[in-house]
Amino acid sequence: MIFYTHNFIPKKHAGCTRGFVIFIRPEYKNDLGLLEHEKVHRRQWLWSMGISSLLYLSSKRYRLWAEVHAYKVQLKFVKPIGNLPVVRKKFAQMISTKYKLNVTVVEAEKLLIE
Repeated sequence: MIFYTHNFIPKKHAGCTRGFVIFIRPEYKNDLGLLEHEKVHRRQWLWSMGISSLLYLSSKRYRLWAEVHAYKVQLKFVKPIGNLPVVRKKFAQMISTKYKLNVTVVEAEKLLIE
């Protein structure tokens, strides 16, 4: 289930997943990479039978793993491919600053490359 709305989405985020429901801001409706990123989180939730929500909130290690995995999938949709290093750096900055993970941009970028 996907809703295009400004509701339920944290400030400075383009989308989020709550359980099996994906919320994406309307201005990102055509961003396939973002949609696939959120689908990763939905699969994480389904795979864990909902426990991922608790893990995401309580474990920085799990949250880092979940976001790196989702951003790696999102990177597959970067066009043109020449923009990949720039976008990867942007995603690394997001991982470093938006998720309270205490990782540097360099550390996050390394994880996205591995």
